[in-house]
Order: sequence, then C-alpha cells, then structure tokens
Amino acid sequence: MLYYSNLKHVILHAPPFWGHNKGLITLAVFVVKARPTTVVTLLTSKALYKRSVEELQFKLNREDRDIIQAQINIVDVTGPTPDILSVQFARVYEALYNEPEHGVMCMSSRKILFNLPRPTVAVIDPYAGYAYESIRNTSQGRVPIISWLSAPTAFLLHHIGPAKLGGHASHQYESAEGRREIKTLLSSPANQIDAAGVVTDSSHASLLSGFNYSTNMTRIMVPGAPPMFVHELMPQIRTSAPGKLITIGGVYLREGNGVIIASNSVYEGKTVEAVKKWFSAMNKDSYALAPLTLPLPCNERRDLSEAEKEVLLFLDRIQDTFGSRSLVYISFGTFAYPPQAEKLHSLIESLITHDIPFLFSHPSPQATDGGDLQKIIGKSGIGLATAWCPQEDVLQHDVTGWFITHGGWNSIQESLQYRVPLILWPISADQPLNSAQLVLIHKAAFELIEVRSGEQGTGPMLRFLGGPYIPTFSMTAVKREFEELIKKLNGQEGQTIRMNFERLCDKMQESWQEGGDSSADFAQFIKKYIDCL
Repeated sequence: MLYYSNLKHVILHAPPFWGHNKGLITLAVFVVKARPTTVVTLLTSKALYKRSVEELQFKLNREDRDIIQAQINIVDVTGPTPDILSVQFARVYEALYNEPEHGVMCMSSRKILFNLPRPTVAVIDPYAGYAYESIRNTSQGRVPIISWLSAPTAFLLHHIGPAKLGGHASHQYESAEGRREIKTLLSSPANQIDAAGVVTDSSHASLLSGFNYSTNMTRIMVPGAPPMFVHELMPQIRTSAPGKLITIGGVYLREGNGVIIASNSVYEGKTVEAVKKWFSAMNKDSYALAPLTLPLPCNERRDLSEAEKEVLLFLDRIQDTFGSRSLVYISFGTFAYPPQAEKLHSLIESLITHDIPFLFSHPSPQATDGGDLQKIIGKSGIGLATAWCPQEDVLQHDVTGWFITHGGWNSIQESLQYRVPLILWPISADQPLNSAQLVLIHKAAFELIEVRSGEQGTGPMLRFLGGPYIPTFSMTAVKREFEELIKKLNGQEGQTIRMNFERLCDKMQESWQEGGDSSADFAQFIKKYIDCL
C-alpha cells in the first residue's frame, strides 16, 4: 500500500488512443521534475495501462527512476470492462476528491493508493467530455480543467475552431446555452452518428458534424496553414469519419479554463499565435509545449521480447553490411494502413530492386495483406517484416536513414527527437496537414502523392494548380514516383531535405531551452496551476 502526504495533485486523462496519451506521460515527468513535491495521476484504461507503465519505466534514467516514479501514478480505472470508461472515471475521480483516505485501486496492478491529496488541477483531452462533466459535478468548479490538444493546432482549429479563424464550428459552440443544446443533441438516440459519420436526423447534421470533405475546391482558411483544399484532408478511401468525437471536442475545448497544445511556434507559428489570441479573447490560458517526447536513456539495457531482439539483430546486420543511414523504416502506426495493398507492394518491390534494406512494421489490424508480401520480404535478404517493433530503438539506431510514415504526430515528434527525416504517406486525421506543413512550409520532408485514393484523395491538389505536374494516381504513376523518390534520396534533393529536417530538429529542441517558447509557456503553467493553487 502506498501513502502520500498533502501535496499538489495533477490529474491527467485522455480517451484510450495511444496518440492522445503518450504526450501526457511526458508532461507528467516534466511536471514532477519541475516540482518534486507534486503528485501526478494518469487515469487510463486496461487497454493502455501496460504500455503507459512501460513508457514511463523505459524513458527514465536509473538515477531518476525511483524518485519520479514515486510521484507519478498510472491507474487503470476499467479493468476488463473498457466500454464503461466514463462510469469508472467518475467513480475513481469522486473517490480521489471526496474520500482519498479510502484509497483507489488500480484494476491492473491491484495496488491501492491511499490518502492521495485532493486533485488541484486536471489536464483533460476535450474528446473525453465525460471527464469534464465528472470533475465539474464532483468538484463544483473548484478544480480547474486545462484542455489537452495532443496534435498540432491547424487540424483542430479547422474542425472545431470558430469561423473567424477558419474553423467550421457553428456559432452555437461559442455560448454556454448553445453548448448545452449540442450536448442534448449528442445524448439523444435520434441523433446518433453512424460509422460513416452521418447524423441520422439530417436537421442536426451540420451542427453535430460541423464539416465535410466534398471536392468543391474550398480552401483551408486557418491562419498559417499550408495551401490545401479541404478535401485534401481525406487523402485515402474514406472508411470512417470522426463526426461525433470532433463535435464533443469542439464543445468541451471551450469549457476548460485553458489549453495545452502539443505544438509550438517553431512548427506552426501563425497557427499557434491564432489559437493563443482566441483563448486570450475568452479570458483563458494557453500553453504551447513541444516536442513532448522523452528520449531513450543512453547506455541502459532493458528486457526485450524475442521479436524486439530479432529486430535489433537485423538492424545490426544491415549496419555491418550496408553502413549507417542505409535502411528505410516503414510504419503506419498502430491503426492506420494504406487501403490499396498493390501500392504498398510496389514500394517494397522498388526497394528490393534497388537493393535498399528496409524494416516494415505492420501492427495495424487493417494489415490483412501480409501473406504474399511477407514471403517476398523474407526472400529478399534485405528486408524484415514484423507485426511489432520498438520504434524508438529503430529510429535511434545509426542504420536508420529514412522513415516512411503516415505522419501521425507521435511518429513525427519521435523522428525529430532522433533526427531521422521523413517520407510521408498520410492516411487520415491530422496526418495530411502534418505532411503539408513539413513539405510545403518547412521544406523538410518528402510526401508521396500518387499513392492517394478515393474521391477526395484523388481530387485536385492546390499546390499543383497551374503547374506542369498533374497527379494521375495510377499504378504506373505510383511506380514512377517510387523510382524518382529513390533517386532523390541518393541525390542533392535528399541531402537538402535532410539538412532542413535537422535544422528543424535543432529549433524544436531549442524551444525547451531557457528563453525558448515552450520553456516559457511551461514555466507559466507551473506558476499558475501548481505554485499558486
């Protein structure tokens, strides 16, 4: 049993998506390092508990581990029933606030945490609207809630920001009365949103969905955003839409006392500035903190699974045979995957033809085309396919020269941490905007264009209007694009992209140095919500 004295207590929570939770663990470490007398508790689900604990354990130096881990609690509130996360969150939060002496149990470790101090501030993902309601109902407004935006601001501002900033949220989001109406509509069975993101009652569709991706040549109007049409945000065949989740985020973002943005002015200066002005006009605080990553400790060994050992042995062999920066790492994250298998097969064939070693990680449940592809990779002698690999170990390894990725923000931040330049193959969500930001604004990455699919994905692209290049999205064009990419990687353009990317890496890290934007914003957050509460 663990006991705590009367300390400041920060509550963290996000829905059970790894991309929304990983940065919160980094934030927890930063808070405890800045104020060692602070307790931080991440309330999560069984689905993410083990991964969250490992993220904390693996990223701490041996000398920091015991001290920091003693102040950070990771609590599984659901056990084997993740479908009632909202109910279990409310139960645990009420116990933490009203009856800390009775303790709360982690449903995975079975540890009981007694006498935790009452929560003093909560950092909550606005997509977890149930957490806002539980905290406000239990604490009666005495615990400030800071909204947590786990991705760059342009995507979120476009979908849930006000019209004056290029957002698609209706005017009803801007008043408490309007938000109450939206909450009522969200909870009504008559207004359920189906798997395609369509509201069953069409009279409420525009209010609850707030956006569409039709190919009507409408430009994204968010300040500082790269030149794109709205339909470019859906670069692949559409299988689902965020509908209801985006609506929830738009409502609760406005109901917090402030916001922490997992971005900074280095990455998207004008967009971050616009968000800060918007929140200032609402008399709310805003803090831009990025990158939110913890590097792997140097020269420290940890227990590896057999699959992880196989990956690292493969990397060492390729390093010995081909040298540093010779390998291309391919991964589309935990859930994303290219919808057209033949285009991925063509990429693999091009790498094999040119004798370029590669590692292909395919954890997504959508990766159902693996049989023939794995045989081809296995026979190549220069490739390895695996359902899981330790991504940061791969990026840290000297052999890794390029990273073909969907462009999720966690993967981008990890690449910035380990200085591995990117080749972007966006699938959905914030990935198309992330890709365009790196390619068009920073000139620091390559983006694959011909691999796009679906009505929106194969629509006109603003960057190519009036130019000599017109994408056709055919397999012939895909193969040609891969061939041209390989030439670029080995030529002057590849060197320029790598140099620009490394310059961006330096600037992002400098943001955390004394006088940097992220450092200054973090100090302000600590002063107001830790020191002064």
